[in-house]
Amino acid sequence: MDVAPTVAEQLRVLSSSPDAWADAAAWAWGRQHPGPAGDAEGAAGPADGELTARWGRLSREVVAVVPSCVAVSIAVSRLGIDVVITAPTAAPEPMPRVLQVYSSLALSLPAAGSGCLLVLQASAPGAFVLLAEQLAVLLGSGHQPPELDAHLAPVATSTGSALAEALADLSLLDRALGLLIDHGWPPEAGERELHRRASASGLTVTGVAERMLTPSSPAVPDGLD
Repeated sequence: MDVAPTVAEQLRVLSSSPDAWADAAAWAWGRQHPGPAGDAEGAAGPADGELTARWGRLSREVVAVVPSCVAVSIAVSRLGIDVVITAPTAAPEPMPRVLQVYSSLALSLPAAGSGCLLVLQASAPGAFVLLAEQLAVLLGSGHQPPELDAHLAPVATSTGSALAEALADLSLLDRALGLLIDHGWPPEAGERELHRRASASGLTVTGVAERMLTPSSPAVPDGLD
């Protein structure tokens, strides 16, 4: 079976998009906070409709190329916060989770931030081999190649209050990390500094971020490692 070039190209573009995670988070937030009853677009308005269409198109095209695909997700693991957002199918609900996953493809999304992955899962062994080969060619040597069969446990999609809390914590941590970056810290060193301050103060990393962002806190870090 030939892999449709448009699907591989879409994934290549997604891998270099700084908005990949923001789009997914905005879509998930819109579904968590719908508008008044009868308002089809919800509180997020047309933007939410565009995000849903984009996610839906991607998942449908992946499923068309790999019929055994059962989940298309973006996962973020950053500073102790883990969030998984699963794309919708043609129906308004996310793809159903299966009890057994036999193959997966993980693609890092470095432009969207550290710890961000696109994860495809399928119920048939070897389902993503051809797609991975084509993606590796399109990505070239400057990008981490897609990883096969490293995510065979069914994804636990973040929903409800847990999703809302995780998105809020990630936003808080990103703002605190942005403050460090503004003062000359490289992103990875900034993450280490947040962990160091948490260990030194006995606070959680989110607690350190809250303290950094309060008006009474000194905004300038002590110095680089």
